[in-house]
Amino acid sequence: MVTCSADGQVIGLGAPSQGLSGVLAPSIGNLTNIQTVLLQDNNISGNIPSEIGKLSKLQNLDLSNNNFCGQIPTTFSHLKNLEFLRLTGNNLSGEIPASLANLTDLHLIDLSFNNLSGKIAILPAQVFNIEGNPYLYTKGTYMVDKGSLPDSSKAKLNKSGIFYVIPVLMVPYYYSYFWDSSFFI
Repeated sequence: MVTCSADGQVIGLGAPSQGLSGVLAPSIGNLTNIQTVLLQDNNISGNIPSEIGKLSKLQNLDLSNNNFCGQIPTTFSHLKNLEFLRLTGNNLSGEIPASLANLTDLHLIDLSFNNLSGKIAILPAQVFNIEGNPYLYTKGTYMVDKGSLPDSSKAKLNKSGIFYVIPVLMVPYYYSYFWDSSFFI
């Protein structure tokens, strides 16, 4: 579903669990007023378009449980308003971009169950989940002390290192009057 503002600008794109397939087109970067992209639990494949980094008003990005591959785009560091980033359950590889540390509004980063590797950057998110990435190097890597977590968070330690889990995360779904599938090739 597509949500538009009163002046006709696209501000939300939500199509979770719709059986969508194909690749996410780079033209998604033309939606410069979009605040929410929720495309989780589909069958979207290919690389995550770097053009998402042009979406300066984006607050919520959920591309979890698809078939995205390649690296997390470094252009994500341009998403200064991003609060929630969920990329769990894809086939992403490479390192977690250190530039994500500049996203000071982040509340949640969920990168679990991918094929990420390398060192873990120090990220400002209150919730940071990296479970299921066996190639991440955590020894000697500084992570936030468990004692500094908000009371609403739970910390769990596993072989991948410390990550933070909130049992249920409520992210608003946006509804609209029409659905535009032109973002899928």
